[in-house]
Amino acid sequence: MNRAEWGNLATLTLKDPAQAAQDILALRLERNVLWLAFALAVVLNTAAQVLSDMMLSNLTGELPVLALPPLAYAGFFTGAILLFVSVLSFIGPKMGGSGRFNDVFVLIIWLQYLRFVLELVVLILLLVAPVFGALIGIAGSLVGLYIMVHFIDQAHRLNSLGQSVLLLLVSIIAMAVVLYFFLSLAGGPIVGSATFV
Repeated sequence: MNRAEWGNLATLTLKDPAQAAQDILALRLERNVLWLAFALAVVLNTAAQVLSDMMLSNLTGELPVLALPPLAYAGFFTGAILLFVSVLSFIGPKMGGSGRFNDVFVLIIWLQYLRFVLELVVLILLLVAPVFGALIGIAGSLVGLYIMVHFIDQAHRLNSLGQSVLLLLVSIIAMAVVLYFFLSLAGGPIVGSATFV
């Protein structure tokens, strides 16, 4: 695909995310291509996050509280995306879906590229119009959620946006449980957990 085709796909994703998802799935990309695309998405989003930290540091005089080294960001993005895709792929069929790992993976990867573009736009706007940049960031997150629901619907062929929303919520809860479990193993009881025992 050339630059114009990528631009057309991005525009279609905003206008008709369901059709965009169908077009992406129709490409039937091989798994090695998906992993290369995923690696590039991680690198780009890591670079965007590091750049964001640097800009905030220049504006405020200190690094953000949650600033991490580039490799830590890359590891976080990699783990979070793979966990999310795995959970969606595992739970989807149990809720009436029929999508495979690759179907979910390719659509989530495409969302990461759109996320990278949004981050760059927001960073530029924060330099010239901070309030407008923040509003664009919020609006972009909401639009991203809207696209995500349509992508899940198409990946699992649910033909129900309501069921796609439910699948997304269940997957997020499942991710939280998995992360809680591994964090507990890594560092013992999480602070505050005793309150609920």
